[in-house]
Amino acid sequence: MTSRWLTRVTGWGLIVLVALMPLHAIAVISLGHWFGHQTIWASWKEVLLVLLSLLTIIITITDPTKRNRLRQPLVYVLAAFGVLTIVVTLLTRPGLHSAAYGAKTDLEFLLAAVIALIVATQELVKKLVVTLLISTGAVIIFGLLQATVLPHDTLVHLGYSFTPGQTAPYELVVSGTVTHYRFGSTLGGPNQLGTFLILPLTLTLLLGRKRRLWWIYSAAILPVMFITYSRGAWIGAVVAVAVTLIMSAPTKRRLPIGLALAAGAVVVGAVAVFGPTGNFLTNYLRHPSTTTSVKSSDSQHVASLGNGLHSVFATPLGHGLGTAGPATFRTGPSINIIENNYLQIGYEAGLMGTVLFMTVIGLMSYLLVARPNNQTSLATGAALIGISVTALVLPAFTDSSTALTVFSLAGASLGARYV
Repeated sequence: MTSRWLTRVTGWGLIVLVALMPLHAIAVISLGHWFGHQTIWASWKEVLLVLLSLLTIIITITDPTKRNRLRQPLVYVLAAFGVLTIVVTLLTRPGLHSAAYGAKTDLEFLLAAVIALIVATQELVKKLVVTLLISTGAVIIFGLLQATVLPHDTLVHLGYSFTPGQTAPYELVVSGTVTHYRFGSTLGGPNQLGTFLILPLTLTLLLGRKRRLWWIYSAAILPVMFITYSRGAWIGAVVAVAVTLIMSAPTKRRLPIGLALAAGAVVVGAVAVFGPTGNFLTNYLRHPSTTTSVKSSDSQHVASLGNGLHSVFATPLGHGLGTAGPATFRTGPSINIIENNYLQIGYEAGLMGTVLFMTVIGLMSYLLVARPNNQTSLATGAALIGISVTALVLPAFTDSSTALTVFSLAGASLGARYV
């Protein structure tokens, strides 16, 4: 009885987490702007996860059936990655402050996945999906208002700031001779918004197979994703949708659909790369700037990739948690952002850390997509694959709104199999 009650309470805690994470960035920044102490406001999710972790420990001790859910390769690899990051951090000693922020960035979403795995039921999965889509509705509405009605600098008045000389929360992107505004809605920025929307997109596409009204929701996502002008998120979304279409099709039709989608991708890519400047695909996928006032991000992506590779192979054992990524905004003497998420993990946890992290992502994606008859499982797995592709050019998993949401639902989808 105690285990059942604690399981229900923990499940509601996950629902609260998924409900609030899409609004986390704008709420924390605004509250910090108005009342100060932004770090304290931002720590609500860590406090919640600690409480849920304590409840989950009690559940696993008192309920053998829940404990049995931990006896699987995915959990073993997760544990190995966690232990490795701690050992590397203890050996390199980056400092307690850095380690704490690094753990928050690199480990907390994996913890959420394990908690969800242990307490999940079919009913919890349904509630998480409904909760996510309701919260995402608010994100979509605000994003559309940003692009059409609200002043472009609305977020500045809510407390968002930017480095002088850099792009603002209403970022500009120059494509040929056309200048566009980028918007992040309630998320931390345009790239974060685009990546976050991948999961709601795959969910509503599959839900629409039974109730076509969900495709209206899918259609509403597209313009909001477009105004992010996040090419990494666009590519991830295309991959996620492709996986969704292929795996939801009858077995005999999967190969033809896959080949058709691959051929289409090759054609689009060729036009974007080799086509004349000025066409739609060239403008939006390459961002060829005709002005020197705004630099193309392509060279910055390439430079970040090269620097990341050099740093990882120069110190293959890693530098410890918090030595790269968003944690360095708060802890380091200098900011160290590596745009490839896997290289960031490699910088912190070493080459072995990268291997283990990629194994976690790959194994979790496979387990989810291997259940094509389960809509939530397939949608979450497809989204995770898409986001993992985005992570090649953007630190996609460092955004807590996306990571905590996706991994909570992924863990719950895997855990619900045991019911």
